[in-house]
Amino acid sequence: MSKESEDVLKRKEQELENTLLHYLTTRKLTLLEDASHKFSLTTKDLVEKIKKLEQQDRVSGVFDERGKYLFIEKKEWDSVRNYISAKGRLKKSDMMTECAKIIKIPD
Repeated sequence: MSKESEDVLKRKEQELENTLLHYLTTRKLTLLEDASHKFSLTTKDLVEKIKKLEQQDRVSGVFDERGKYLFIEKKEWDSVRNYISAKGRLKKSDMMTECAKIIKIPD
């Protein structure tokens, strides 16, 4: 592969990552199957790309067992951490209630 071809592939990969990053952060809650179709990727490849973005500290969130990814902003993580620090020991139900207040998912 020529240097020029490698550069083109790197640029396309960077464009895909930037587009995916924008997609995840503007939607907040992403259905992985829908996103994989949009980006012409397998769901497995999409998950790998999201994990790569997380390793680069470009995005942060959680995957659920139903095939969704929830983007969580730094300020939301900070609020959750502060809540846990202030409360100390707490019940799972209290934690879930507080997270639902902190992490806003648009309709």
